[in-house]
Amino acid sequence: MKKVNGGLVLKGNKRRKYKGILLLAVLSFLFLALMMGLGMKERLQSQIIINEICSNNENYVLDENEKIEDYIELYNIGAYDCSLDGLYLSDDIYELQKLSLEGIIIPAGELWLIPCEDEVNSFSINNKGEHIYLSNDKGEILEQIEVGKLEKDTAYIRNATGEWQIGNCTPAIPNEVETKILVEPPVLSYCSGFYDDAFELEISSNADTIIYYTLDGSIPDESSYIYENPIEVYDKSADANIWRSQQKVVRNWLEYEPDQTPVQKAFIVRAMAMDNSGNKSDIVTATYFVGIDEYNEQDVVSLVVDPDDLYGDERGIYVTGADYDNWYLNGEEGDQPLPNFRQKGRAWEREAVFELFDDSVSVLQQPVGIRIQGASGRESRLKRFSIYARKEYNGSDVFDYAFFDNGAPSHSIVLREPVTDVICQEVMEGRGLPYQRARRVYLFLNGEFFYATYIREKYSEQYFEQYYGIDEDNLIIIEGAAVGSGVETDMVHFNEFYKYMEETDFSDESRYQELGGIMDIQSYIDFLVTNIYLGNMDIAFEKTKNVVMWRSRNPEEGEYSDCKWRFALYDMDSVTWNSKNFYEVEHRAEINSFAQKPEHADLPYNQSAFFVALKQNENFCRQFVLSFMDILNTYFSLERVDETLMKYDKSVEDWAEGYMVKRPEYMKRYLAEEFGLNGTIENVTLYNEDETQGKIILNTITPEMVNGSWTGEYFTDYSVTVTAEPMAGYEFVGWSGSVISEETTIEVPVTEGGVELTAEFQKIR
Repeated sequence: MKKVNGGLVLKGNKRRKYKGILLLAVLSFLFLALMMGLGMKERLQSQIIINEICSNNENYVLDENEKIEDYIELYNIGAYDCSLDGLYLSDDIYELQKLSLEGIIIPAGELWLIPCEDEVNSFSINNKGEHIYLSNDKGEILEQIEVGKLEKDTAYIRNATGEWQIGNCTPAIPNEVETKILVEPPVLSYCSGFYDDAFELEISSNADTIIYYTLDGSIPDESSYIYENPIEVYDKSADANIWRSQQKVVRNWLEYEPDQTPVQKAFIVRAMAMDNSGNKSDIVTATYFVGIDEYNEQDVVSLVVDPDDLYGDERGIYVTGADYDNWYLNGEEGDQPLPNFRQKGRAWEREAVFELFDDSVSVLQQPVGIRIQGASGRESRLKRFSIYARKEYNGSDVFDYAFFDNGAPSHSIVLREPVTDVICQEVMEGRGLPYQRARRVYLFLNGEFFYATYIREKYSEQYFEQYYGIDEDNLIIIEGAAVGSGVETDMVHFNEFYKYMEETDFSDESRYQELGGIMDIQSYIDFLVTNIYLGNMDIAFEKTKNVVMWRSRNPEEGEYSDCKWRFALYDMDSVTWNSKNFYEVEHRAEINSFAQKPEHADLPYNQSAFFVALKQNENFCRQFVLSFMDILNTYFSLERVDETLMKYDKSVEDWAEGYMVKRPEYMKRYLAEEFGLNGTIENVTLYNEDETQGKIILNTITPEMVNGSWTGEYFTDYSVTVTAEPMAGYEFVGWSGSVISEETTIEVPVTEGGVELTAEFQKIR
């Protein structure tokens, strides 16, 4: 006999001799397995231990795909291969089964890496420190490790004696521990905030350390000031400007003369402690507003950045940069290099400290990544910023504070000024189009006041996962004829879709119905109605300029993970542009946004490929006209617009010279011309005495009743659709008024003299 793969193979007539013995052995083995199988599994899995944890990996590659991720390393210390079926990892004791290890088999004596990033697995590790749990399907915790705060590229490592130490990352390599010494950061005697009078700031740290500090926002090192005596903190507003007076922030900087008028200033302190062996602590940063009381009840942002990261010739993201300056100062020969402030992408992101003060109290201080934001705004001397929460800076991919009333966390925000865009997007809240929420703040950059602006949500993978449930790695965003989120090959999806729209005959109703599975038609209509009504003339469909489109790449569970193209509101500043002369009108409200070409586009709205193609279909025309009037009657009603404007100390009469007051009459006329409407405009009045019993849906809106009624205007060319929807515990009785019916949903012709409908509900008996 011989062994094959560890099994016993018997030959010739010996088989009969051993047949009975073999059968008995098999039965005995099955009996023993039945009696102790579960115990065997538990004994094997008890040989699995957590061996290494990295929560701040920046440079260590995990596999052949060159992935750089945080990780947990497991080690099978036993003599047998072990299946991890039924085991879980988690960072939450109340949710132990966050990450299933099903399907993993670790050979005896081998290591196994588990990536720990939100987009890869179901939890990530906070580099500030937390507990990690290994548990089984009974809810029993097999091992728990408390991980402390880790510096970049260090790990929490189990050494040969089983003790835990901080050392170098050794993913999938036996641990060789080189202990890292952590130095406690220095302590400031005053915290960031607003103070009436000057004071002396003391900085303390552990014995046998030296404290280095800076006062200009730069990162402290051995060349910085050494702390020996208290620092006088005072109102620096009378000091000469430093950062607002930088010259190389515009292309023609030799011709640019910065305004030297002193602005209000905060006092910035950054400090670091270092021990005798050269081990350094984390940097502490503080912003002090002394004698500046006009911001006491306002939201204030202090952004502290190493000056070289902003204004350095090589690294500075705010300036023209060395390549451009060399070209500019030497005859401008050859191709013009791209200024630093026009560079984009992760390579042009710099670390900063973001601090938010709400009513004089610091509610958030967090290390972040910053980039220059915008298109034309990059050319301005006072530039705007995109701001990112990232694990590498703070141990978290979200901000530790909810900026907006919805209480939702944000991954990234922008500091962007135009209030017009804020108002135009906010007035459409609730319609279903993605929009960017806003919060007014005053920005101090390295202590100098720069401008009043808004914290705005940023369209990102995290935004669409948060609000629309699309997985981050399954999202496509197209913006400016380029992939804003996703992979470059996603442009193929968009180009194929665009070609389909140009070549398809949508007068064929079956093709129009087919389109409903490819594009959310209502999303497109809502986007178009909003931009046309608000006269956004800074848009170009043929270039997708200021047109943001999005979809899931692959179909998944969830309402919006259906691969349909949808639209998002974006950059609507032009409503208050002075365009009267360009369009030869007395008031901007007179612009026919259907037919007059946007200033930077090749074609007007009504000649864009999508609109031309869809207007062939009568159902689209009806849906567009009814949706237009739905939105005009609700979202653009003077009451709603005025309520929105009041948040920003404006009114419908003064904002954009009364644009929203004048606009309705022009737009109703332009709508009729565009769609060949020959009827009159009549009132549709709905009555519902008690909205706690039920509600009325009219076309695409659910009107809010005032004293039991609501009235809107509609063209007689198309019937309206009304649906009665009873609340729990109630039933619909019927319609009365212009139409008498017991049907829940009815189509009602709009006739001369108007339409009145009453929905009646009653309690279920």
